[in-house]
Amino acid sequence: MSSSIVLHLPHASTLIPKNLRQDFLLSDQELREELNRITDHATDTIFRGAFPKANAIVFPVSRLVVDPERFSDDSQEPMSQVGMGVTYTRGSLRQPLREQPSQAKRQELLERYYIPHHQKLTEAVEGGVLANGIAVVMGAFVGILSGYFGGWLGMILMRFTDLMMAFPALLLAIVLAAIFKPSLLIVALVIAMVNWVQMARVIYTEARSLAEQEFIQVQKAIGSGPSRILFRHFLPHLLSSIIVFGTLGISTTVLLEKLRDHVYKWNQILER
Repeated sequence: MSSSIVLHLPHASTLIPKNLRQDFLLSDQELREELNRITDHATDTIFRGAFPKANAIVFPVSRLVVDPERFSDDSQEPMSQVGMGVTYTRGSLRQPLREQPSQAKRQELLERYYIPHHQKLTEAVEGGVLANGIAVVMGAFVGILSGYFGGWLGMILMRFTDLMMAFPALLLAIVLAAIFKPSLLIVALVIAMVNWVQMARVIYTEARSLAEQEFIQVQKAIGSGPSRILFRHFLPHLLSSIIVFGTLGISTTVLLEKLRDHVYKWNQILER
């Protein structure tokens, strides 16, 4: 079974493609020395050994060819000022490395190495980011509404939150797999429907305390409507908690691959 850990190894390779060797001004010996200085040697071997089932995304060529850790737009990349932007023209000792690639050559390098690498990274984490975003919105919405209005509405929303907290995530995934075709959106929704409850509980507690504050009571007394109070007073006070909890929730990415595998597996069983 594959792991849900994503390893990003951008500077492990020493490969200079043969068709690009002529672009470099260094001798073979100088190039070997430069590669020794600038490469994160054996990081791919070390981390793959420690996490043999991880999803390892290794940049296939040396950073001297293209550096995936730089902005593709040199105007946004500070290191481009010293010749070490996305396409290096200077080495680690600031020695001349190669002439500035033409715009066509630069674009070719980006399309061959840089862009595909970042697409792999995006695909590895986008599901978790989507799931976390949905969970943050759902949790904050339920928590704020139940905390502000209280009463029967707050009670219903919190009992629904308790129900969702007790519902097994895998069972929910299997049910959805039987109804819908498994996809990134379905898996993200499954994870979000399980993980929004923590956000809702935290925000509910803070919102309930906030609703009892004098300045909120004054706003109600002078006739301010719920929408004004929620957007002008509640949301600004709760935003820091939402951001912090939402950031911590990015760990839902760790669950995504495992859950996705289970959804696909059970969907195949149900289709037989």
